[in-house]
Amino acid sequence: MDVQEHGFDIVLTLQGEQICWRYRYGAGSITEEPVHVPATPTALEGSGWVLGTARHWPSERTTLSMFDAQAVNAGPLASVTLPDGLPLGLHG
Repeated sequence: MDVQEHGFDIVLTLQGEQICWRYRYGAGSITEEPVHVPATPTALEGSGWVLGTARHWPSERTTLSMFDAQAVNAGPLASVTLPDGLPLGLHG
């Protein structure tokens, strides 16, 4: 699959309609629907982590990444690349 559509390889956080932070996986990747995990049950909006997967088509593998929700642009705090690619459609 040729993945050249702009924007499908990006994880970003929003506050209202304003983009706060973004991280780009790069060419050949498609991100899925990331989820926000609050730091605590009573945490302020935006604090915590963003978890999500990205499918890298050239290698046919999927990566699960964890970002600091207030610094997504710094890249993943942790990530694991699975030995196989998960089918698209994994949602939070």
